[in-house]
Amino acid sequence: MSDGLDSWLSEDIDIYFSDFGVAASWTPRNGDALQTAKVIEDAADEEMSIGASGAVGRRLQITYPSTKLVGMEKGEGISVNGIDYIVRDTPMAIDDGA
Repeated sequence: MSDGLDSWLSEDIDIYFSDFGVAASWTPRNGDALQTAKVIEDAADEEMSIGASGAVGRRLQITYPSTKLVGMEKGEGISVNGIDYIVRDTPMAIDDGA
């Protein structure tokens, strides 16, 4: 029974990213081949302290299946929806089965 459920979850996740994701591409700095994926992007507001005052900025966060963008590390470049970014934090799993 778990094989059927695993298959359904896998297909459902693929459809979700296909329907709602945007294109992302990343070339590992070690020279490995370009990797592409559909990712879900979220640009959350982030408060920043600047001296006695503060500011609000945007911090892009992407969610993607763990089978994609394997090996991406902090400090590397990635293109999301045609815009280039630098990875600020080491990617981490969110333990949701994707």
